[in-house]
Amino acid sequence: MQNNLKEFWESCDESFSHIDMYKLASKEHIAEYFNKVVSKVDVKDKVVIDYGVGGGVFAKVLVDKGIKKYIGYDIAERQINKAKETISEFKNKEFHLSNPYPILKKADIFICLAVIQHFPNKEYYIHFMELLNNSGIETLYLQIRYNDSLLFGDTGEYTDRETIRLACYTNSKDLLLRLSNYTISFSSPIESTKYQYLIFNKKG
Repeated sequence: MQNNLKEFWESCDESFSHIDMYKLASKEHIAEYFNKVVSKVDVKDKVVIDYGVGGGVFAKVLVDKGIKKYIGYDIAERQINKAKETISEFKNKEFHLSNPYPILKKADIFICLAVIQHFPNKEYYIHFMELLNNSGIETLYLQIRYNDSLLFGDTGEYTDRETIRLACYTNSKDLLLRLSNYTISFSSPIESTKYQYLIFNKKG
């Protein structure tokens, strides 16, 4: 399943978050949306991990907001290369292929937008949350696809965009159980697309 997921994103000419379930927004629309999203957390002069860099649209938003350092992870080398181009003038950056799990670097903030719903199975999701819970990172900013109960795609194969997009649903209650070293400081209303944004701060 992991290989299928990687191959899917390697095959995409470009990837960045969709806002409407039925229409892919422009880069400008995405950037405007991301600016609103990231306004909920202070990134200025912070070391920020961006998990799932896509084409680097969000990376550019972070750079423009004055981050100290950008650390980008993605499963697909093709997407990393596009992100490198997007923020080519920003010097303090590094990129890492994440296959299957990231080795998390020291950072102030971990941001993961429009990625968790693409996780291939429940085991992957559980292990990823364990990594985050033990990371020691001060702030986690996660976007999820909300559902009252955990739901995962049952095909086991990633053969089309619909399967990729709808693989995993989760909720704040389950995340709180798994991120026991953190508390929630912000949860957004659940959007029509089932997206929800959650900010977790490390206890103590």
